[in-house]
Amino acid sequence: MKPETAYPGGVLFDMDGLLFDSERPAIPLIMALSREMGTPVSEDVIRRTIGCSAVLSRKIYAESVPDLDYAGLFGRFDAVMRERGEKGRIALKDGAAELLEWLRQRNVPCAVASSSSLRTVEAYLEGAGIRGYFSCLVTGDVLKHSKPHPEAFQKAAGGLGQRPGDCLVLEDSPNGIRAGHDAGCRVCMVPDLFPWREEMRAFADWRLSSLREVPALIEREWGRA
Repeated sequence: MKPETAYPGGVLFDMDGLLFDSERPAIPLIMALSREMGTPVSEDVIRRTIGCSAVLSRKIYAESVPDLDYAGLFGRFDAVMRERGEKGRIALKDGAAELLEWLRQRNVPCAVASSSSLRTVEAYLEGAGIRGYFSCLVTGDVLKHSKPHPEAFQKAAGGLGQRPGDCLVLEDSPNGIRAGHDAGCRVCMVPDLFPWREEMRAFADWRLSSLREVPALIEREWGRA
């Protein structure tokens, strides 16, 4: 028999590539900015760093483009993306707004767990008009470890006053699903730039093609673990 309240204690959202379609436009922007700086970065190098920790990302760039001013490039990149976010020019992923409203109507608290800065996360959320749906923001400013370390989701669950095991993580990347799994949460992958691979089953309880499918998943599966 299903529990009377078959809903998670909290839903923990990644931001880039999960809530926002921000990773696809990031690639041509990084390429354009790097050309302007005189040290072009290829699409292949950029794709290799998506979902990586800051340390690994910096290492990949250093090995691939030794003359690159990494801090200068990503300082400019963050400023441009933040401005786009503030102006509401970064699209929400399909079904994101509807899912947030569905969760609000059922009193399920939500958190964002992102490696981006608090300033950037708030710019995106405010620009899209969805800041009010989140009672907890865990950002790179307060994290000692990047995903796939579980710290972000552990802090997000704690910020909602929930145990990780009572929370559902929504992620789009391999590092993200591993972080959610290792935090002790139940994990759903909604792939964006990273295609699903069978080895990801070790870390993701479910895989969906869109956030529109999350309500049906929760209604069908929550409480069965």
